[in-house]
Amino acid sequence: MVFFHELSDAGVHLVRGLDRQGVSGLGPQLITPTRDYSFYSPNALIRIVNSLADLAAVDRLSDPAYRGLVSAASQRLGDLLGLADGGFKNTAARQHYLTAYAEVRALSPRPDIVHDVETEFGTVRVYQHGPSTGEPVVLVHGFFLTSAMWWEQVSGLASDFTVYAIDMLGQPGASTQTKKMSTPADAARCITAVLEKLDLSDVHLVGHSYGGWLATHMAAATPHRLATLTLVDPAHTVARLFARFWRTLALLLLRPRSARAQRAAAWVLGDPPADSPVDALNSLFVAGFASFAPPLNTPPLRFASNRLLRSVDLPVQVLLAGNTIHSSVRAIRRLASVVPTWRRHLLPDASHALFAEYPGEVNGFIRQFAVAHRRGTS
Repeated sequence: MVFFHELSDAGVHLVRGLDRQGVSGLGPQLITPTRDYSFYSPNALIRIVNSLADLAAVDRLSDPAYRGLVSAASQRLGDLLGLADGGFKNTAARQHYLTAYAEVRALSPRPDIVHDVETEFGTVRVYQHGPSTGEPVVLVHGFFLTSAMWWEQVSGLASDFTVYAIDMLGQPGASTQTKKMSTPADAARCITAVLEKLDLSDVHLVGHSYGGWLATHMAAATPHRLATLTLVDPAHTVARLFARFWRTLALLLLRPRSARAQRAAAWVLGDPPADSPVDALNSLFVAGFASFAPPLNTPPLRFASNRLLRSVDLPVQVLLAGNTIHSSVRAIRRLASVVPTWRRHLLPDASHALFAEYPGEVNGFIRQFAVAHRRGTS
């Protein structure tokens, strides 16, 4: 409750400052049309913060005193909504998390180049493995798993491709968000901007779990820089997530330091053996929920429609695990019915962590698919 009281108080000062300067013309689409400021919702206040950035509204304020008021209130709103300290709860939490993140990232070979790419939503960290002239494979990680999850793919694919591992905005990692991504279209624009800034085309895009869901939306909305799409056990994309997953997510959000949360998170990643690399990744996964602000600044996960799947006009393959967070049987049945041209591969003994459990198979599928669909060969 303290969070929402602070949020409301900051919103009161911001909206009153805007009203006094006649900037309520930001539009009814930005804020609810009530004069009782305490009833502004968190989402409405988020939209106000984003609109200030978009329209540079502070520059439109004539009185320096009000300019300072609006600037301070908007900064406080950003703090409360997870746009300060890179989205972390505080500076100490950020430092603690990034120490653990560095340990898991050390499982990957050292990158040849580390990019910090500026986008409208913030600065995106990208690790490049291989020369800039190489055939690009771009990796989009699962929810709260970061680019660190791809150590086996970087090791296994960088001899044949130039591999780019992204830390997505709105989640813990080395990227720094300045503006909320409200919709999948926002996330698609963000990924597309990264590809444009790095001058990448004919990209083989690979997404795991939530990253697969984002990659599907990106492939549907802005496919012009893509050659292929590989979905690695995508979440809520080809089959609905089990209720157990949603209970696990709720537990991680509410009590991330509890033993129950640790056990629940381990289930997501296949109950990895203690002290294994996947166990270290699981610890990083849990640490994200303890250290990072509530995930309000990345698009909410909604089940992908048949229309969305059919709108992807690219070669697509889906790698499914048999022991995972959704029904692979239902996924295969739906794919065969809705998008029969998509390739399907089932690893029956794999969990949601198939990228690390079966790296030879996963890397082989990515490699073979990319080679088959290189420009001029497909």
